[in-house]
Amino acid sequence: MKRFIQLLILVILGTFCAQRVVAQISPGELTRAHQHLEGISNCIQCHESGKEISGAKCLACHTEIREAIASKHGFHFANSSNTCLTCHKEHLGKEAKITKFSEAQFDHVKSGFPLNGKHGSLKCEQCHNDKSIKVAAVQKVLSGYPHKTYLGLDPRCISCHTDRHKGKTGAECQSCHGTNAWSPAAAFNHEKTKFALVGKHKTVECAKCHEEARKKGPTDPILFTTKTFADCTPCHANPHGAKFSDKSCRSCHTPEGWKIVVSFNHSTTKFPLTGKHAAVTCEKCHTAMAGKRGQNIDFKTKEFGDCTPCHSSPHRMALQDKQCRSCHTTSSWGSRSLVPFDHSLTKFNLVGKHVTVECEKCHKPVNNSTFARRFFLSHRLCTDCHTDYHEGQFSKKYANDCAQCHTEQTFKPSTFTLTKHAEAKFPLMGAHVAVPCNDCHIKNGATKPTFHFASTRCETCHSDKHKGEFAKFMAELSCGRCHSSQDWKIVSFDHVATRFPLIGKHLGVRCVECHKEQVVRGTKVFLYQGSPLECQSCHTDVHAGQFTQGSVTKCAPCHSPNGWHALVFNHDGQSAFRLTGAHKNVACRNCHKEEPIGAKKIVRYKPLSLKCESCHKEGK
Repeated sequence: MKRFIQLLILVILGTFCAQRVVAQISPGELTRAHQHLEGISNCIQCHESGKEISGAKCLACHTEIREAIASKHGFHFANSSNTCLTCHKEHLGKEAKITKFSEAQFDHVKSGFPLNGKHGSLKCEQCHNDKSIKVAAVQKVLSGYPHKTYLGLDPRCISCHTDRHKGKTGAECQSCHGTNAWSPAAAFNHEKTKFALVGKHKTVECAKCHEEARKKGPTDPILFTTKTFADCTPCHANPHGAKFSDKSCRSCHTPEGWKIVVSFNHSTTKFPLTGKHAAVTCEKCHTAMAGKRGQNIDFKTKEFGDCTPCHSSPHRMALQDKQCRSCHTTSSWGSRSLVPFDHSLTKFNLVGKHVTVECEKCHKPVNNSTFARRFFLSHRLCTDCHTDYHEGQFSKKYANDCAQCHTEQTFKPSTFTLTKHAEAKFPLMGAHVAVPCNDCHIKNGATKPTFHFASTRCETCHSDKHKGEFAKFMAELSCGRCHSSQDWKIVSFDHVATRFPLIGKHLGVRCVECHKEQVVRGTKVFLYQGSPLECQSCHTDVHAGQFTQGSVTKCAPCHSPNGWHALVFNHDGQSAFRLTGAHKNVACRNCHKEEPIGAKKIVRYKPLSLKCESCHKEGK
């Protein structure tokens, strides 16, 4: 009996030791998908001796992933630089999920197929289902091991949507349609067809010409056949009857509008249009044109032996024996053909606006005035007739010569160019070029615009947004020390010159994230000087004071500005517990556990016991 007990103890000890050996080799049971790889003899199927698991061995089995990467499509291609271990974890138990994935937090842009337009409102399972899987390699995997997968979809539109054009327009749906709606096909360019849309044709509904598209169901084919369009008659009725049967519609009309007749040559008729007649609308003489569309328009007109059928004579009986053209022309009622006075024979040639000025405006009829007094006028300067609008501001430089900035064509806009402005004390550069003149040369009360300024510094026109914070730095260049005239938001400030050079992630942080808006003397301003330099002034201490020394938490010994997870912590040199042997492969969370502090949970880093039994319990 005693010997039997001894043998039993030896068997139990042997079993216990064997279990500890297996536990030291395998960190845990494989998931159900990899159960066929259980056992010490299969470790090298995934692991490489002395190295971390690489993607090469994973892709040796997962051919569907390998093919996706080779085809340069999908999430695994876009993220192929990462190792499989980034997203997939094993040895967590038979029922554990091998893929660490959250539908709610997944950024679909990483898949190479951004969810734009109506795609963004779809649920995952509407696309990611067994029926939609088109890739043969993924179908083969599912046949051997049925499970939920997000792989195997074809990114082309026709993989999910029916081609209603039956292949007549190609398979690239996005060349015409957008993701916001099937209709209208906003990206379709009719210019690339045989019938480019111009004028009124641009606003015609597609179904007006493409009749097979009218009243179609959501699944009916649309092939876009059209009528012939060698001329307008297949779509438009001819309102002229047989009158112009020998001419095509485009001989007179354009797609801009039926009543816009631009190419008809009226000089081929008995009444050539000259002078003011050229601007008269057709309906004024051809009254039938004002009728409803579809009526016969034969272009009958009034008699035109003289002007009286259309124009009434203001002279009544005085000149009844003369025709209008004896004195007047079609150019203007006031153009007297019997007195074709050529003003260029005088010292003052009429150009621009002066041509349209009535004679009496300058040659004013004054009682008892002589011919010389009325018609021989002084015209040395513009101010002889016109009031100096600028009230002497340019009398010194230009001697009130208005022609330096204005022309006879119009007073506004001025001909004062950017080149001329460049010769002034304030050359226009950057955004100043696009500023309207009146924004700077504004009217002060009831006076005229101001063109001469005592100072051209920025503060003359712009208020100091910093409320004097940089007054001593602005003495030389004013706002130009940091800002550009191209745009106020283009800041050339070099942060390296401060006590806090921007590196890593700090380069992408907006200024206002650190330099907060504060109220100073009743006004909200952004403060830049005197900002604190410690990490804790901007970042919350997620370690709940474990690394605080005095009142300062120094993050730099462990973290880098390149990223919160870009750790520079060295366990061997910065802690009292060097990682040797199997400890090198133990995940941080196995030793550093979460523990509650108040309503929050933190990861405990220190103090921790250095004794083996604090982590390794007997029998485990």
